[in-house]
Amino acid sequence: MVRVGKGFCRRTLLPVLLAAGTTAAVTSVVFSQTGTKEKPAGQPAAQPDMQLPPEMMEFMSMMEAWARDYGDPGPEHAVLADSVGKWRLASKMWMKPGLPAMESGADIEIESVFNGRYFLERMKGDPMMGMPGFEGLNIMGYDRFTKKYFFVWADSMSTCIFHGEGTASPDGKVITYMAKGPDPETLKLEDHKCIVTHVDKDHMTFEMQKKSADGTWWTHFEGKYTRVK
Repeated sequence: MVRVGKGFCRRTLLPVLLAAGTTAAVTSVVFSQTGTKEKPAGQPAAQPDMQLPPEMMEFMSMMEAWARDYGDPGPEHAVLADSVGKWRLASKMWMKPGLPAMESGADIEIESVFNGRYFLERMKGDPMMGMPGFEGLNIMGYDRFTKKYFFVWADSMSTCIFHGEGTASPDGKVITYMAKGPDPETLKLEDHKCIVTHVDKDHMTFEMQKKSADGTWWTHFEGKYTRVK
């Protein structure tokens, strides 16, 4: 069986996927013309009118390997699937270490996308100081090719993307992401550490840390999720 390498993934995955529809059609035709209808005893079996060329057989074998090893959701996706539902978020944010926290709330909905391959989080914050609530979108998942959890965040206050990759604790309940995002103060990309803890089926926490001037991490945001539905 042909294995799928990194070069295949990066350079030719798109045309391969586009060709998959053609492959399915060709396969259907072949099967319809090479059925296994039983013949009377002693009568030689009919020869198929059409056979797949070796290149197509190789392609189908390659796609089978891709689906098995990288295409289908794995146990890591099952961990993320536990977060599907509606949540209420209570959050605190600190502008600087030692300063009082600013508290806010938001409604969260997390849904499964593409049969559990990805998960989409929609956030709508409560109105504050007479202004509409902050809104955000977060797509997250587990990449079986890189063997990393990932997230990509976008919101209503920026055209910039905040993204990260991470690994989980042995029990899968704590996922730690290393992320990068633009800092409004320095106008530079800044490193962040984001920690998601699946406490139980009805509670999650999210903690975001960044580095102080001396290189130590400090928490500037924390959120507590409580399941609503």
